[in-house]
Amino acid sequence: MSELKAYQVDAFLQSQPTAPGIYLIYGSDAGLVHERSILLCNSQFGNTGSNQTLHGDVIVLEMNELEAEPSILAVKALTKSMFAETPVIRIRNASKNILPILTEL
Repeated sequence: MSELKAYQVDAFLQSQPTAPGIYLIYGSDAGLVHERSILLCNSQFGNTGSNQTLHGDVIVLEMNELEAEPSILAVKALTKSMFAETPVIRIRNASKNILPILTEL
């Protein structure tokens, strides 16, 4: 596991290809977090041109869904994607309650 400082994030997002893994993007600026998460998702598909739309096969889950049924994340992570080598799963409104769910993976 590694941590990037704010000034390192843009360079990281522009480097290709991004290795499969679990990435946590957080901050007090919800708009910036949203933009960075879209850039990271798009980098999995080799598209860094747009930071406003998701391109490719992206699974979006809400935190309340995961709290209700934690196994959903493991099922989605192990499901083969039709359009990418690895699945891209975006979890919206994540909280510290996600840690036990992630440790299952």
